[in-house]
This record gives sequence, structure tokens and C-alpha cells, in this order.
Amino acid sequence: MCDIIGVKDNAFVWNEEPYPVPVLNVYSDSSWKNLGNWSQYEENYKMLTDESVVEEHIYMKGAGHMTLTDLAYSCPPLTLVFGQDITLNVNKTVRKMNSSILQFFDTYLR
Repeated sequence: MCDIIGVKDNAFVWNEEPYPVPVLNVYSDSSWKNLGNWSQYEENYKMLTDESVVEEHIYMKGAGHMTLTDLAYSCPPLTLVFGQDITLNVNKTVRKMNSSILQFFDTYLR
């Protein structure tokens, strides 16, 4: 949400400059289903269809927002409070996320 540079008339004001670097967005269930509805994700939602932006999106289905943090290991029950699916295999999910992030780095930073 660093693109939000202010608020005017109860709406976010966005930095309209194109991204000078590739972008990686990682989404959990809590944000993915709301990208088109929450104004703070307006630019993220635009990126899904804007072919001029070099970006990748990782959607971690079944993951709650805090599942994408170390909280999933240090206090797993709390991740349930933040929307994690009770049947989610946290180790598998985090390995998949880490692998996807490393692949992104290998592609754009090598």
C-alpha cells in the first residue's frame, strides 16, 4: 500500500507513476476475494489485467493473512483467528510460497 500518497474527498490518492521494477504480490484468502471491492487494493486489482506492469501474483488458497508470517509456526492457533482454513497444511503452504518467491527472484534478479 505504499502507492497511497494521500486522501482527498474520502478517497485514496495514488502515485500514478509506473513501477520501475518487477512486482510480486502474495495474497491470502482474506485479500484475494476482496481485491475488486476494497479501495486500498485498487492498484493491485488493476495490475491483474495491466499487461504493461511486470508482475506476478501468488494466491495462497486457504491461507489467512497471518498464515503468511512466522505466526503460523510460533502460534498456529492464532492464524485461525485471521482466516486460515482449519484444514490448511501450513508447512506445505509456506514451502510453496517460499518456492514461488525464490523463482520470482531467480527470474528478475539474476
